[in-house]
Amino acid sequence: KMEESHLENAQKSFETTVGYFGMKPKSGEKEITPNYVFMVWYEFCSDFKTIWKRESKNISKER
Repeated sequence: KMEESHLENAQKSFETTVGYFGMKPKSGEKEITPNYVFMVWYEFCSDFKTIWKRESKNISKER
């Protein structure tokens, strides 16, 4: 019972998070999977890091 409760809480938290970010399922999919969420998050972090480094270099050049 305890494990089921934890699973339900985790699923609710996942759904809340997905709703907060307004994520939609991949085309052809009915649901959003944790795997998909983490793939999108990884891509975002990677892009952010690249842009952050570029902007930091630009700021350094301006000084």
